[in-house]
Amino acid sequence: FVLPKDLSKYRRQPGAGTLPLMELERLPKNSLDYFPQGLYVQVSTVEDFHAVLHQNNVRYILEFNFKTKEALIDNMESLPVSKKQVIISLDPFYPQDLEESLQQDMDDLVGLGYESFMVNNLGHFALFDRKKTNLIAGPYLYTMNRWAASFLENQNIEAFVSSYENSRKNLEASFEQVHRKKILLPLFAYPALFRMRFTLPESYDFNYFTDKEGEMFKSLSTPDGSFVLPEKPFSILDKYAQMQSAGFSRFLIDLSKTKVAKGTYKQLLRSMYTAEPLEDISRFNWAEGFYDPEKIAQYKKANLNRETFSKSRPRRPKGS
Repeated sequence: FVLPKDLSKYRRQPGAGTLPLMELERLPKNSLDYFPQGLYVQVSTVEDFHAVLHQNNVRYILEFNFKTKEALIDNMESLPVSKKQVIISLDPFYPQDLEESLQQDMDDLVGLGYESFMVNNLGHFALFDRKKTNLIAGPYLYTMNRWAASFLENQNIEAFVSSYENSRKNLEASFEQVHRKKILLPLFAYPALFRMRFTLPESYDFNYFTDKEGEMFKSLSTPDGSFVLPEKPFSILDKYAQMQSAGFSRFLIDLSKTKVAKGTYKQLLRSMYTAEPLEDISRFNWAEGFYDPEKIAQYKKANLNRETFSKSRPRRPKGS
């Protein structure tokens, strides 16, 4: 039996001296041609793909889901950009009973000329064995330290999407200047906080709810599953120039799980290039970090005080 206090030392950020050095062979000059520096944008549908077309985008990430499978494979729809500019992102949920059908889908996409894929589950690697493809580690592979990155590099993965839960301090501690060209840094997203592998029933007639802290959330139900998203998006768009100065050169605007309007996308670009923060946004863990033992202790104490107060309040007798 392991007590929470026994795990505290493993939750701490290790010192730089204990982190493994990523002393791998120098990358060939053209090895990251499929992963150019610049702006990447991610969407969930072909319709939204058209809404985010912009001359400044160097790559477009399209989620592979029920709708996009129908569009790309069944209907063989053409996208408005070269297939070399498209990255297909796979869902992190990968049960064994989908292995055969997903393998066929990936074979079909490669046969249609798609070359770049974002993997979000370790099981995805086998789908691309003996295929001439470019693989990028998605945010659900959590390259939040050098151990994770080193493991993936040994699987021939050379590019990583920083996790939405990451903090600037941890990101810069994990990747030295020479390795930051391998990172795709999210600047904006509505990250899925919870994922459910079923469609919500019609009787579920409300989309918005709040937690006990008063934060607002919304539910989204699709043929691929249901999701809980924050009402306020994560955004560090106004930090774009700062992160460029810090050595990062690949940036992501993630508009998946949302309906995109051209006006909205232009507003996001304006915030990015003018360094003016958007209203009603969340920084998530960017500034404060994803684990702070002192704040966790304060949070637990506050909850305990609330529970104690609630139990101590006199209850009115029934019928009064």
